[in-house]
Amino acid sequence: ESVTEVLEKIPARLKVIRHVRPRYACRACEAMLQAPVPALPIERGRPGPGLVAHVLVSKYLDGLPLYRLSG
Repeated sequence: ESVTEVLEKIPARLKVIRHVRPRYACRACEAMLQAPVPALPIERGRPGPGLVAHVLVSKYLDGLPLYRLSG
């Protein structure tokens, strides 16, 4: 199985959402089957859509510098 972890921002806390995708083997054709990866806003990234939205709103609408957001 493959595990994909995504960071998601919930107001006043961060939450890690784990997507577990089991792998199945077909005995007849000897092929491996697995569910597709969930769609993410950034390829090969860990932030979820809520975290990306929070950073963009804080940076461009609220005017917070990025160094304050990283803390």
